[in-house]
Amino acid sequence: MTPGLRSAAGALMMILIIPIFAGLLACMPVPVGDPEKSRIDPFFSGIWLLASEDQAALYFLQPYDKRTWLMVGVDLAEGADADFGDEEPEFDDEADRVAYLFDFLRKTPVGPEGVTSTSTAIFKVWRTKLGGVSFMTWEPVGGFDAAGRQRPEYWWVWKVEQIGTDRFELYLCCDGGELEAFDDLPEPGTDATAKEMDKARRAWERVLRKHAGNPDIYAEETSVFYRLPADLTAKASALFQQTVEFE
Repeated sequence: MTPGLRSAAGALMMILIIPIFAGLLACMPVPVGDPEKSRIDPFFSGIWLLASEDQAALYFLQPYDKRTWLMVGVDLAEGADADFGDEEPEFDDEADRVAYLFDFLRKTPVGPEGVTSTSTAIFKVWRTKLGGVSFMTWEPVGGFDAAGRQRPEYWWVWKVEQIGTDRFELYLCCDGGELEAFDDLPEPGTDATAKEMDKARRAWERVLRKHAGNPDIYAEETSVFYRLPADLTAKASALFQQTVEFE
Protein backbone atom coordinates (compact mmCIF):
# COMPACT_ATOMS: atom_id res chain seq x y z
CA MET A 1 0.00 0.00 0.00
CA THR A 2 1.20 3.49 -0.76
CA PRO A 3 2.48 5.08 2.45
CA GLY A 4 0.86 8.35 1.45
CA LEU A 5 -2.54 6.78 1.33
CA ARG A 6 -1.79 4.74 4.42
CA SER A 7 -0.86 7.83 6.36
CA ALA A 8 -3.49 10.07 4.80
CA ALA A 9 -6.38 7.69 5.16
CA GLY A 10 -5.22 4.95 7.46
CA ALA A 11 -5.55 1.36 6.30
CA LEU A 12 -7.62 1.81 3.15
CA MET A 13 -10.97 0.18 3.59
CA MET A 14 -13.84 -0.91 1.42
CA ILE A 15 -16.10 1.74 0.05
CA LEU A 16 -18.71 1.54 2.76
CA ILE A 17 -18.57 4.00 5.60
CA ILE A 18 -20.87 1.63 7.41
CA PRO A 19 -18.34 -0.93 8.74
CA ILE A 20 -16.73 1.76 10.88
CA PHE A 21 -19.89 1.85 12.96
CA ALA A 22 -20.84 -1.82 12.75
CA GLY A 23 -21.44 -3.22 16.19
CA LEU A 24 -21.49 0.25 17.71
CA LEU A 25 -24.60 1.80 16.27
CA ALA A 26 -27.84 0.39 14.94
CA CYS A 27 -29.01 1.10 11.45
CA MET A 28 -32.56 2.18 10.78
CA PRO A 29 -35.30 -0.42 10.21
CA VAL A 30 -37.16 2.14 8.09
CA PRO A 31 -36.13 4.89 5.67
CA VAL A 32 -36.59 8.54 6.59
CA GLY A 33 -38.57 10.71 4.22
CA ASP A 34 -40.55 9.77 1.14
CA PRO A 35 -38.31 9.62 -1.96
CA GLU A 36 -41.33 10.36 -4.13
CA LYS A 37 -41.71 13.72 -2.38
CA SER A 38 -38.04 14.63 -2.09
CA ARG A 39 -36.09 17.02 -4.31
CA ILE A 40 -32.41 16.75 -5.11
CA ASP A 41 -30.04 19.58 -4.31
CA PRO A 42 -27.62 20.03 -7.25
CA PHE A 43 -24.88 20.86 -4.75
CA PHE A 44 -24.50 17.17 -3.90
CA SER A 45 -24.39 15.92 -7.49
CA GLY A 46 -20.94 14.94 -8.74
CA ILE A 47 -17.86 13.04 -7.58
CA TRP A 48 -16.64 13.28 -4.00
CA LEU A 49 -13.59 12.11 -2.10
CA LEU A 50 -14.28 10.66 1.33
CA ALA A 51 -11.14 11.32 3.32
CA SER A 52 -10.40 10.95 7.00
CA GLU A 53 -7.73 9.39 9.18
CA ASP A 54 -8.95 5.88 8.37
CA GLN A 55 -10.90 6.11 5.10
CA ALA A 56 -10.38 6.98 1.45
CA ALA A 57 -12.93 6.35 -1.28
CA LEU A 58 -14.71 7.98 -4.20
CA TYR A 59 -18.46 8.48 -4.39
CA PHE A 60 -20.44 9.50 -7.46
CA LEU A 61 -23.89 10.98 -6.81
CA GLN A 62 -25.73 11.01 -10.11
CA PRO A 63 -29.27 12.43 -10.26
CA TYR A 64 -31.62 9.55 -11.06
CA ASP A 65 -34.58 11.90 -11.42
CA LYS A 66 -35.68 15.17 -9.85
CA ARG A 67 -36.09 13.50 -6.46
CA THR A 68 -33.29 10.99 -5.88
CA TRP A 69 -29.69 10.13 -6.67
CA LEU A 70 -28.10 6.88 -7.70
CA MET A 71 -24.88 6.76 -5.69
CA VAL A 72 -21.96 4.55 -6.72
CA GLY A 73 -18.87 4.26 -4.58
CA VAL A 74 -15.50 2.58 -5.01
CA ASP A 75 -12.64 1.98 -2.64
CA LEU A 76 -9.08 3.16 -3.23
CA ALA A 77 -6.59 0.32 -3.05
CA GLU A 78 -2.97 -0.37 -3.91
CA GLY A 79 -2.43 -2.11 -7.23
CA ALA A 80 -1.01 -5.64 -7.13
CA ASP A 81 2.26 -4.53 -8.77
CA ALA A 82 2.57 -1.12 -7.11
CA ASP A 83 5.61 -0.17 -5.07
CA PHE A 84 5.61 3.23 -3.41
CA GLY A 85 8.27 2.69 -0.79
CA ASP A 86 7.99 3.02 2.97
CA GLU A 87 8.25 6.74 3.66
CA GLU A 88 5.13 8.12 5.36
CA PRO A 89 4.39 11.83 5.04
CA GLU A 90 3.14 13.90 7.94
CA PHE A 91 0.21 16.30 7.78
CA ASP A 92 -0.49 19.42 9.79
CA ASP A 93 -4.26 19.10 9.46
CA GLU A 94 -7.05 17.48 7.48
CA ALA A 95 -6.86 20.04 4.67
CA ASP A 96 -3.20 19.14 4.20
CA ARG A 97 -4.08 15.45 4.04
CA VAL A 98 -6.80 16.01 1.45
CA ALA A 99 -4.52 18.15 -0.70
CA TYR A 100 -1.94 15.37 -0.58
CA LEU A 101 -4.52 12.80 -1.68
CA PHE A 102 -5.59 14.94 -4.62
CA ASP A 103 -1.97 15.40 -5.67
CA PHE A 104 -1.30 11.70 -5.21
CA LEU A 105 -4.18 10.83 -7.55
CA ARG A 106 -2.87 13.28 -10.15
CA LYS A 107 0.58 11.67 -10.17
CA THR A 108 -0.33 8.01 -9.77
CA PRO A 109 -1.45 5.75 -12.63
CA VAL A 110 -4.63 3.70 -12.36
CA GLY A 111 -4.16 -0.05 -12.54
CA PRO A 112 -1.93 -2.84 -11.18
CA GLU A 113 1.15 -0.59 -10.97
CA GLY A 114 -0.67 2.24 -9.24
CA VAL A 115 -3.93 2.88 -7.44
CA THR A 116 -6.96 0.73 -8.18
CA SER A 117 -10.48 -0.08 -6.98
CA THR A 118 -11.59 -3.51 -5.86
CA SER A 119 -15.13 -3.10 -4.50
CA THR A 120 -18.32 -1.26 -5.32
CA ALA A 121 -21.37 -0.16 -3.37
CA ILE A 122 -24.59 1.22 -4.81
CA PHE A 123 -27.31 3.18 -3.01
CA LYS A 124 -30.50 5.05 -3.76
CA VAL A 125 -30.19 8.38 -1.94
CA TRP A 126 -32.62 11.12 -1.04
CA ARG A 127 -32.94 14.01 1.38
CA THR A 128 -35.64 15.23 3.71
CA LYS A 129 -35.94 17.79 6.50
CA LEU A 130 -37.31 16.98 9.95
CA GLY A 131 -37.30 19.36 12.89
CA GLY A 132 -35.22 21.86 10.96
CA VAL A 133 -32.46 19.27 10.29
CA SER A 134 -31.57 17.90 6.87
CA PHE A 135 -31.31 14.12 6.70
CA MET A 136 -29.87 11.96 3.93
CA THR A 137 -31.13 8.40 3.55
CA TRP A 138 -29.01 5.71 1.87
CA GLU A 139 -30.96 2.71 0.64
CA PRO A 140 -28.72 -0.25 -0.33
CA VAL A 141 -29.34 -1.50 -3.84
CA GLY A 142 -29.00 -5.20 -4.59
CA GLY A 143 -30.15 -8.46 -3.08
CA PHE A 144 -33.57 -10.06 -3.38
CA ASP A 145 -35.84 -12.09 -1.14
CA ALA A 146 -37.65 -15.30 -2.11
CA ALA A 147 -40.50 -13.29 -3.62
CA GLY A 148 -38.11 -11.33 -5.85
CA ARG A 149 -38.47 -8.09 -3.89
CA GLN A 150 -35.52 -5.78 -3.42
CA ARG A 151 -36.56 -4.15 -0.18
CA PRO A 152 -33.49 -3.92 2.09
CA GLU A 153 -33.43 -4.97 5.71
CA TYR A 154 -32.05 -1.62 6.82
CA TRP A 155 -31.35 1.96 5.80
CA TRP A 156 -28.51 4.31 6.74
CA VAL A 157 -29.78 7.70 7.86
CA TRP A 158 -27.45 10.65 8.28
CA LYS A 159 -27.66 14.24 9.38
CA VAL A 160 -26.08 16.17 6.54
CA GLU A 161 -24.40 19.57 6.74
CA GLN A 162 -23.11 21.52 3.75
CA ILE A 163 -19.80 23.26 4.49
CA GLY A 164 -18.92 25.93 1.96
CA THR A 165 -19.10 25.13 -1.74
CA ASP A 166 -16.98 21.97 -1.96
CA ARG A 167 -17.52 20.00 1.21
CA PHE A 168 -20.22 18.28 3.22
CA GLU A 169 -20.30 16.28 6.44
CA LEU A 170 -22.44 13.33 7.51
CA TYR A 171 -23.32 12.29 11.05
CA LEU A 172 -24.81 8.84 11.40
CA CYS A 173 -28.19 8.82 13.11
CA CYS A 174 -27.61 6.17 15.75
CA ASP A 175 -31.10 4.89 16.37
CA GLY A 176 -31.84 7.18 19.27
CA GLY A 177 -29.00 6.17 21.56
CA GLU A 178 -30.37 5.95 25.08
CA LEU A 179 -33.48 8.02 24.47
CA GLU A 180 -36.57 6.20 25.71
CA ALA A 181 -38.62 7.79 22.95
CA PHE A 182 -37.03 5.33 20.49
CA ASP A 183 -37.51 2.20 22.59
CA ASP A 184 -40.98 1.13 21.43
CA LEU A 185 -40.88 2.19 17.80
CA PRO A 186 -41.94 -0.47 15.28
CA GLU A 187 -39.30 -2.42 13.40
CA PRO A 188 -41.00 -3.99 10.39
CA GLY A 189 -39.24 -6.83 8.61
CA THR A 190 -38.77 -7.43 4.91
CA ASP A 191 -42.15 -9.21 4.81
CA ALA A 192 -44.04 -6.12 6.04
CA THR A 193 -46.71 -4.74 3.75
CA ALA A 194 -46.36 -1.32 2.14
CA LYS A 195 -49.00 -0.01 4.55
CA GLU A 196 -47.12 -1.37 7.56
CA MET A 197 -43.85 0.12 6.33
CA ASP A 198 -45.45 3.52 5.79
CA LYS A 199 -47.00 3.49 9.26
CA ALA A 200 -43.66 2.54 10.84
CA ARG A 201 -41.79 5.19 8.87
CA ARG A 202 -44.18 7.90 10.04
CA ALA A 203 -43.75 6.79 13.66
CA TRP A 204 -39.96 7.05 13.39
CA GLU A 205 -40.20 10.43 11.68
CA ARG A 206 -42.40 11.84 14.46
CA VAL A 207 -39.76 10.99 17.04
CA LEU A 208 -36.86 12.18 14.87
CA ARG A 209 -38.65 15.44 14.20
CA LYS A 210 -38.98 16.02 17.94
CA HIS A 211 -35.37 15.10 18.77
CA ALA A 212 -33.58 16.21 15.60
CA GLY A 213 -31.70 18.93 17.48
CA ASN A 214 -30.41 16.56 20.18
CA PRO A 215 -26.74 15.73 19.49
CA ASP A 216 -27.08 12.48 21.46
CA ILE A 217 -28.93 10.79 18.59
CA TYR A 218 -25.95 11.15 16.23
CA ALA A 219 -22.54 9.52 16.11
CA GLU A 220 -19.67 11.69 17.28
CA GLU A 221 -17.56 10.65 14.30
CA THR A 222 -17.94 12.74 11.17
CA SER A 223 -17.63 11.49 7.61
CA VAL A 224 -16.30 14.35 5.50
CA PHE A 225 -16.68 14.53 1.71
CA TYR A 226 -14.65 16.81 -0.58
CA ARG A 227 -15.65 17.67 -4.12
CA LEU A 228 -13.21 16.16 -6.58
CA PRO A 229 -11.37 18.79 -8.66
CA ALA A 230 -12.41 18.88 -12.31
CA ASP A 231 -8.95 17.90 -13.52
CA LEU A 232 -9.30 14.56 -11.72
CA THR A 233 -12.56 13.53 -13.41
CA ALA A 234 -10.85 11.32 -15.99
CA LYS A 235 -8.75 9.65 -13.26
CA ALA A 236 -11.89 9.04 -11.21
CA SER A 237 -13.64 7.55 -14.23
CA ALA A 238 -10.76 5.12 -14.70
CA LEU A 239 -10.98 4.11 -11.04
CA PHE A 240 -14.73 3.51 -11.26
CA GLN A 241 -14.21 1.36 -14.32
CA GLN A 242 -12.02 -1.00 -12.31
CA THR A 243 -15.21 -2.41 -10.79
CA VAL A 244 -18.15 -0.83 -12.67
CA GLU A 245 -18.80 -0.85 -16.40
CA PHE A 246 -20.30 2.43 -17.62
CA GLU A 247 -21.70 2.37 -21.19
